[in-house]
Amino acid sequence: MRPPKKTAGIVLLAFALSLIPPAAWAVKPPTVAERRAASAKCADEAAPGKTPSGDPVVKITPPPTEIARRIVYFPLDLPAWILRIATLPVGMLFEFIEKKQVIERVADALSNEKKTIWAYPIIEGGAGSGFGGGAGFNAVDLFGRGVNLKLTYRNHINLSQSASAAVGKPEMWELADRPVSLAGGVKWSRPTNDSYFGIGPSTTQSMRSYYMANNTSIGAGAAWEFYQGLTANAGIAYDVGTSGGNTYGSGPAVNAAFPAADIPGFGRWIHYFVPGLKLQYDTRDNISLPSRGGIYTLSFSRYQGLGSGDFDFNQYELDARHFFPLWRPRMVLALHGGIKAQQETGGGKIPFYKLSTLDVNSPLRGFTSGRFHDRNLIVLNAEYRFPIWEALDGVLFFDTGRVFHSFADLTMKDFKLSGGGGLRMRAMGLMLLRFDLAYGGEGIQTLVGISKSL
Repeated sequence: MRPPKKTAGIVLLAFALSLIPPAAWAVKPPTVAERRAASAKCADEAAPGKTPSGDPVVKITPPPTEIARRIVYFPLDLPAWILRIATLPVGMLFEFIEKKQVIERVADALSNEKKTIWAYPIIEGGAGSGFGGGAGFNAVDLFGRGVNLKLTYRNHINLSQSASAAVGKPEMWELADRPVSLAGGVKWSRPTNDSYFGIGPSTTQSMRSYYMANNTSIGAGAAWEFYQGLTANAGIAYDVGTSGGNTYGSGPAVNAAFPAADIPGFGRWIHYFVPGLKLQYDTRDNISLPSRGGIYTLSFSRYQGLGSGDFDFNQYELDARHFFPLWRPRMVLALHGGIKAQQETGGGKIPFYKLSTLDVNSPLRGFTSGRFHDRNLIVLNAEYRFPIWEALDGVLFFDTGRVFHSFADLTMKDFKLSGGGGLRMRAMGLMLLRFDLAYGGEGIQTLVGISKSL
């Protein structure tokens, strides 16, 4: 899809500012010395203590007697025993890989000696755009100036593509003796076969339709850690995007399945100026594999249409994740709750493809990509994580949530339920790959990726 010629120059420049947390761009591969130190203290992973922010860890005290402990541990150990048998060939392979330090050797081959520059593969698959992959490139302290850089590119079998570039400088200066970081980035995505089922929690699978989209953005923001672990983010944005008929996949096109009034913004290039604010409190002990602490976020974004007020809206988000270490190393209970609310302003309509979406990415892992849309959503998740092999963890999870048009409509009715389990491959203190199977009443969803779910 192409924009009109008169806007082609604008689209090629495509500005969209977004808040990009500098600390979350990448996790630097550990050096050999760091790996050995991490291995030496592995036995202490579950020891109680304090989070980086100084907050006390919630400690769940086990029963005092051996018999009582075995009774309590049994339901926690049972999934690990079952999966240890089921994954025996995989476990033996991972043990061999761990023994021969294959992951470490590959990481060394893809990075420089100081581990300030490295590349990595991207693997994705499952609900939505299907199997795909790509590559990423990270650099920290670029040119010895303290500048960080991240580049990514993804492509899927249905020809959906995305790319991003981010650059920034953590702790560029200090304000009131606390660090201020700056970040900027460009993002582009072109999904070719996105799903739309209509609005509300009662849509059925038979209502599924498809569309393709095109969005480009560039942006910058500032983050001020005014208290240990507590950060205020501010940014401004310009966002340009459009949607069109599905030409790459099967199934009805969205404009054939729904009248124009039900898919506002279809076929139009919409330009937004987007200022935003975010407050975040992070007490996690590890970004990639947290076992204690949490991260809590409150954000606001204003989508102000440029050239037209037909699609103006405000967006509010509240997200909370907390991780409880259980009685043994790598046994973790993870809890998550999230709310997103959108408010139409000035008589405008929210473009149908920007509505709050509850699906596999929310995460409601038992439902396909784009499954439920409306102005607001709520989602709740619980995960139990446990070790199976040295380099392999297991996960059991439960997800629930629903979309709703207004808070007056929010009741316990129409909450969707899903559950499942999965595997997490880990090495060097990082999560390298995840594999999940989930069921929500509409078939089994298979998910593969390098990103963590919670």
